[in-house]
Amino acid sequence: MNLMKFKGADDAVKLTIRLSAGYCIILTIAFASSIIFLINKIEKAYGQALVIDRQGEVYEASSLSASDYAAIRIHEPCKDLRNPLVCL
Repeated sequence: MNLMKFKGADDAVKLTIRLSAGYCIILTIAFASSIIFLINKIEKAYGQALVIDRQGEVYEASSLSASDYAAIRIHEPCKDLRNPLVCL
């Protein structure tokens, strides 16, 4: 009797490895597709967003790049009058 050959156990291990690799691939595809779906949904929601200020005025929201936001912040009044460089 040769104890070095366990054909049934080897086949079971190979099958388990193949199944787990297949499930990992399926889950990766599902995760990527859900991320893409949510990104598209968020972009659509940003396009439909409204901004309401304290006086009740309604404005349409638009996305700003970081450089545009920094340019707008320059025109804000500085709250720290002792050190105006803090506001920049």
